[in-house]
Amino acid sequence: MACTKTRLQCTDRAHDAHFATKQQQERLSELVILATEAKEAEKMDIKELIRQFADLKARKKRFTS
Repeated sequence: MACTKTRLQCTDRAHDAHFATKQQQERLSELVILATEAKEAEKMDIKELIRQFADLKARKKRFTS
């Protein structure tokens, strides 16, 4: 590596570049997850999900003392 600065400065720059690349990879991974979840959400029947949720809530019993 040709660097006119000190070895520590070269190492810092390499570390910064590695960190930036890692952040970009994490963002891309998160975007893939979001896209996959969005596709799955489109397949869901919202009215049916609401009905199922309401049925579950209706079955809960409150115990009072």
